[in-house]
Parts: sequence; C-alpha cells; structure tokens
Amino acid sequence: PIVTHSDDSGPHTTDVRFIRVPRKKWPAGSQRPLYYWAPGYPRVVSSVLSPEYAGVQGQRETVPIGHIPQVEETWAYWDTDYGIQNERGLSIGES
Repeated sequence: PIVTHSDDSGPHTTDVRFIRVPRKKWPAGSQRPLYYWAPGYPRVVSSVLSPEYAGVQGQRETVPIGHIPQVEETWAYWDTDYGIQNERGLSIGES
C-alpha cells in the first residue's frame, strides 16, 4: 500500500525527512516523551525517538511537553510529516 498527501505548506518550510524509528525493548516503568511538533524543519529533535532525529549542526533536543507510560516493546516504524507505517505494514495517513 501507498500513503500519500499533498502538503501545501504556504510560507513555511515543511520537514520532509523520512525517518526510521527502530524497534526497541524498554525497561519496566519507562515513560514515553510527548512533543509539540513544530511547523517547519526540524519538526522535533530527539535522539530518544530515533538516532535519525538527533540534532545536527548545534540543534538542541526538543523539550517534552509531557510523558505517558511506555509499553515493554515497540515495533519499528517509518515516520514522516503525515502518514506512517510500522514494520508489519500497518499504515495510517491523513485524508
């Protein structure tokens, strides 16, 4: 399947990175950070989410706006500005 979206971002630059968030096992009691995803680039800077979201050229880590309990294991997924797909092929998008 393919998930597509037309992104007319107007005067703002869109973060078009296609990021792979790796599968992980988490220690009991772990908390998942929640972020406000900024418009434009970078939408988030977080080496916790993925090495590919780590800061470059002096970018600072995005400060979480909150946390929720983390499950024991998360599947890998592809993350982009709108639709995402996990390693099992389950996809979501915006219509």
